[in-house]
Amino acid sequence: MLSTHTAAPLPAEGSYINNASGTCARMRLESYDANHNLVNSRNDGTFCAPNGALHSRIVYFAAPAGSTITHAHAVLQVQNSNGTYSDAGTDYADY
Repeated sequence: MLSTHTAAPLPAEGSYINNASGTCARMRLESYDANHNLVNSRNDGTFCAPNGALHSRIVYFAAPAGSTITHAHAVLQVQNSNGTYSDAGTDYADY
């Protein structure tokens, strides 16, 4: 099971992998302006669950300097067997 939880307010985000041995995931932060135009996106490093226990990590993303970001998406992504990533869940926050 993969889940994401905002440690409000963003840019702190918690990632959890539970009962999913061998699963790898990362967080992607997508920042938007007032018109919901994508300003930028950044990926955190990949972390993996070596067993079926609960594994968690808090990710801190700094906002870009001088930006006009009003909204953000924290996207939990799971790593596929070919090394690419698929979205597994999204959390939203307004600033």
